[in-house]
Amino acid sequence: MISLYSVAEVITGSLGVVASIGSVGRSAPTENDVGDESEREASAASPGGDGPGEGRTDEPSNGSTADSPAAMLMENERLADAIPLCVFVLGPDHEVRIWNREAETLCGTPREEVVGTTEVSVAFYQDGRRAKTLADKVVDAPETAAEEYGVNRSEGVRYTRYEDTSTMKNARGEEVEIWFTATPVYDDDGTFLGVVEMVQDRSDLVAEQRAVESLVGEVNGTLSAIGDGDLGARASFEDAEDVLDRELLDVIDATNEMAAGLESVVRGVGSRTEALVDDIEETAETTEDIRSITGEQREDIRQVVNEMGTLSANMEEVAASAQQVSSAANQAKSAAEVGQEAGTRASTATEEMIDTGQNLVDQIETLESHIESIVDVVDVIADVADQTNLLALNANIEAARVGADGSGFEVVADEVKSLAEETRSHTEEITERIDRVQSQTETTVDAVEDSNEQIHEASDQIADAITSLTEIADAVDEVANGIEEVASANDQQAATVEEVTSLAETVEGSAEEVDESVKRVADTAASQKQTVRELADRVHELSDPS
Repeated sequence: MISLYSVAEVITGSLGVVASIGSVGRSAPTENDVGDESEREASAASPGGDGPGEGRTDEPSNGSTADSPAAMLMENERLADAIPLCVFVLGPDHEVRIWNREAETLCGTPREEVVGTTEVSVAFYQDGRRAKTLADKVVDAPETAAEEYGVNRSEGVRYTRYEDTSTMKNARGEEVEIWFTATPVYDDDGTFLGVVEMVQDRSDLVAEQRAVESLVGEVNGTLSAIGDGDLGARASFEDAEDVLDRELLDVIDATNEMAAGLESVVRGVGSRTEALVDDIEETAETTEDIRSITGEQREDIRQVVNEMGTLSANMEEVAASAQQVSSAANQAKSAAEVGQEAGTRASTATEEMIDTGQNLVDQIETLESHIESIVDVVDVIADVADQTNLLALNANIEAARVGADGSGFEVVADEVKSLAEETRSHTEEITERIDRVQSQTETTVDAVEDSNEQIHEASDQIADAITSLTEIADAVDEVANGIEEVASANDQQAATVEEVTSLAETVEGSAEEVDESVKRVADTAASQKQTVRELADRVHELSDPS
């Protein structure tokens, strides 16, 4: 396919006969005018200067038909018809001198209706949206059209050329996206002869660019909605004009698959978190029960100590009042039995709390496995971003390869690259949230494990307390059995009471330690409850943004 740049060189350089369009009566170039091809191109495309024709004497026309201006014009038309682009030529008076077949096809206007007229813009803009073509503007200001009309001067060419884009409406009522260039032509003496304009239909490229922009906007909007917590957001796009490659349309499917996977995982985590909250609340209630039972146990043991103190103080009166000693012994025995029963209840409650703590650990481990699933989904998003970046790089390479025709691809590449960067931004944001959830989960696991260890310690202490209470009950029972020998064994009985008092004080100290342990367990359970509740709230924000 001949590029616009190559066509411009053909029109302004190789076809030296174009000079005849504005110089009727001037003879055609002779064999001596051929010269070096590159020098001819330079002299044809720039006004004045020392060209190969300087000092050359043109031979007068011999009047032959082949050398007549009409014949040369016909030859130029045949050459223009061979160019696969819309080409037309304006003389210095704006009159259309050449109108090739591609111009007829693009505009829907036959040559005979255009050639010889001075309003070529009508053929391109049937609705009158533009009064002048680029060629008309260059005819008015061949070397200063950029300043006079604000049109773009082409870069990277060694002669004067202007370019622009527009939307035309042809005789068939069709709107066509076009890109066009206009080049002023001079003779060897620097006399302005006219303007050659070439027009390229770029409707397909513009349609593709618009479709890509629409696709990128849809994907970007979907990812933004997901990032804001709308897990039900899905991308929807229809390539109505069938201009996009399948690889680009696959981005929609990949985005929706990622969104569906993320929604499923987050909702699963939310369900597990709610179950974990229930277990934590149950643990907190059980801990409060243990704390209440431990408090009762401590009071019972303190009562035992007080009673034993009273018994010791009254030992001097034992001989005179055996009945009082018997009554005190019975009270001590009853108190010990009450303490033993309270210890048994505390032991049972502690075992229940151990089971609940283990269940809590299992639930948190399940939560960690679901969070790992979210990490897998984020990896998929990162892969999509990397693939999109690769697609943008390929588009840039393709745009660089095809030159000016690839300007649309550069826009596409920039848009796709922007999509990839935004996708990675959302991926990093989701990863940061997951890291916070994982960190909080690990903290919860550590707290639960500490709680279980403390509960085991409390269980051991309660078992020790029960054993001590059993010993107290046995000792008090021995005191009751020895009441009958009080009178004869008062000293021995006093020693026994001192031993029992010391033991009761030891049990009281153990009971206080148990109470402190239970308080720590209760505080830990409350902290776990708050932590898991915060985790549940965060998961709820992800799964239900409203």
